[in-house]
Amino acid sequence: MSYRAGYVEGADVILFVGDGAHHPGAGDEEVAKMLDRDSQGRGIPRLLCLNKMDQLKAEDVERNVQAFCKLVGTEEYMMTTATRGHNVDRLVEMIVAKLPERAPMYSEDEYTDQSARFMAAELVRERILQLTRQEVPHASAVVVDDWSDEPELVRVSATIVVEKDSQKGILIGKGGAFLREIGTAARTEIEPLLGKKVFLQLHVKVSKDWRMSPRMLHELEYGS
Repeated sequence: MSYRAGYVEGADVILFVGDGAHHPGAGDEEVAKMLDRDSQGRGIPRLLCLNKMDQLKAEDVERNVQAFCKLVGTEEYMMTTATRGHNVDRLVEMIVAKLPERAPMYSEDEYTDQSARFMAAELVRERILQLTRQEVPHASAVVVDDWSDEPELVRVSATIVVEKDSQKGILIGKGGAFLREIGTAARTEIEPLLGKKVFLQLHVKVSKDWRMSPRMLHELEYGS
């Protein structure tokens, strides 16, 4: 796992999302330690979201909640089931209540400060996570290799990076069928964003332990 000091600089609130169906694991502990080490994040309010509450046994509720609260350093938490939308609206209200009031940072017609290339890559990755569910976990990333903006069409070539050959096989599917499905789903989301037709070409490559590579993280815009 890669984390660099200062990532939370400028944040108004930190939302720690944990798997409520289980006791905090090594990954949860590492993230909490990173936040504690980051001087920029020490004075920022922290909220806890324990997801997958539908999978949590009644006898484990108190134990898991106390363990996560202690780990994160907060008593403010919300238990959710994101796939069913349960308590998601209450979580949003809890977050909004912690946000300071200030003048708008962007005009009304601006809804993001991210580039179109970045948003397109994120939409492809979002479709991967939705369509593969547990088969290909969060060990995937998307790099936009080429972007050609024409008067009535945007041509996008992107590479999906995974860590294992087995994950590559899953994403491609038989005869490339699943990769085409991902591309079609992503394209329908990208076109409204850009306001024009999109020709999206996807490739898949294996880069073992890419999340541990500073070069790869920088290429994926996860580094500075």
